[in-house]
Amino acid sequence: MSPTSKWAIAVLALVLAWSTLMVLLGHETALVALLPSMGLLVQQFLVGRGASGGAAESGATADGSEGAR
Repeated sequence: MSPTSKWAIAVLALVLAWSTLMVLLGHETALVALLPSMGLLVQQFLVGRGASGGAAESGATADGSEGAR
């Protein structure tokens, strides 16, 4: 596992722990404010790990046609 991946996992774990602590302390608004950024963080992490399953893996281009292989 590369050092960059280790940092990404550490940051993700830290943000999840912070969010959980805020909810346990009664700050539900903190969770609502963090949800969009958490969704983006998880999406980017999955894309970085190659689990996107999107157009890049299938060879399709933005206009829907097949790209050169």
